[in-house]
Amino acid sequence: MFYKIGCNVLVMNLSIKLLSKTVSVLCFILVYFSTTAIAQNSQNCTLIGCAGIGRSSGVGVAGNIACFGDDLFYLRILDVTSPSNPNVLASIFVPSNVQDVVINGHYAFAAIGSSGLRIFDISNPVDPKEVGSLDTYGSARSVAIKDSFAFVASAGLHILNISDPVNVTEVGLFDTYGGVDVAVNGTHAYVAAGSYGLRVIDISNPASPVETDYVTTGYGAVSVAVSNPYVYVLDSRKGLGILDISNPADLKAIGLLDKWDTAADLAVSGTYAYVLDVLNGLWIIDISDPANPAEVGFYKIGIYTPENVVVNDSYIYIVDYSFGLYIVQNDLLTGVEEHSNPTEEHYTLYQNYPNPFNSSTKISFEIPQQSSVSVKIYDLLGQEVRTLVDEDLPEGVYNITLNAEDFPSGLYIYRLQADQYQEEKKLLILR
Repeated sequence: MFYKIGCNVLVMNLSIKLLSKTVSVLCFILVYFSTTAIAQNSQNCTLIGCAGIGRSSGVGVAGNIACFGDDLFYLRILDVTSPSNPNVLASIFVPSNVQDVVINGHYAFAAIGSSGLRIFDISNPVDPKEVGSLDTYGSARSVAIKDSFAFVASAGLHILNISDPVNVTEVGLFDTYGGVDVAVNGTHAYVAAGSYGLRVIDISNPASPVETDYVTTGYGAVSVAVSNPYVYVLDSRKGLGILDISNPADLKAIGLLDKWDTAADLAVSGTYAYVLDVLNGLWIIDISDPANPAEVGFYKIGIYTPENVVVNDSYIYIVDYSFGLYIVQNDLLTGVEEHSNPTEEHYTLYQNYPNPFNSSTKISFEIPQQSSVSVKIYDLLGQEVRTLVDEDLPEGVYNITLNAEDFPSGLYIYRLQADQYQEEKKLLILR
């Protein structure tokens, strides 16, 4: 039960190619054996893809890009446009093990243990650059971003001004006596502080953070997530607690699922919570009724030890201590968009030609009836960079030219949206 206590470096093309081939072989083996034993190893979950890079930790996903670290002291950048075939784009050396990664805009913010916070420009994912850093002292375990501030859990809550990623400065600090994970909502930060439980910090004045409440979780708070009006806190041995944060100075316990003895990490998206247990893998929890959270799915990792989890749409990204990255689908979410248009087979988006290209390329598509059509270009972070078509069009085949002279080299996504139908493909600019 949760009890209220009180108030108060170098990237070589050859190595990446070899790594990608190794990943493909390992993933084939893993997916093969996983699917042959799916009945006992999963419920409402399907393994979609993986990247067998070895012992890994810390993962962040945004748009079509995933970042995570490995025990060779590299931050790996992957293209996950096709979740069944994640592709290593680049690797950049880091001075210690990556503990957590958050992608925000064109930057990846990595909590790197004894090396503090490191900031990487990933606007060109095939050529990431470290642009800023700050030693937070202690071990940086987690990072959350809000506006122009980074909140780092590192033996306390460190508040950093990142308005200029090249010149990061610390503007505030609150000693929580432990800092394992952090989530930010509005004017408050919620810190999972191990044996010191859940700490609630008012950050409305970043230079002078103040604790407004705290809750002991029983053994050790290891992860925290916020989705208004609730905070979800995971205790390694006492389960998942759900508390109402309508009044951050007086949290109210709402629900508890006491199931795990080796819980490690937590993510929340929509009406589901995703819990990683070191011995038993991934668990999906229905939190639509916060007072009665219920287990509705699981995926057993097998002999490997899961470390971190993030969620992007219906896909769950897991890194573990032995193998690398798993991409698992929440099958409870999939039927929503499948077969949404019974005539979608008559719509076609063709591969651009030429591809790769230098300055211009042709994009063609076909629609079987009058439709509201858009064709847009996105970078691998999911940010729109150009609209080529946005109008009602009659049935027919259309050819449009993309002039990309002002685009940086790299991979891009082009997407056709025609009424309810949607399709996307990749294009590559080389200079």
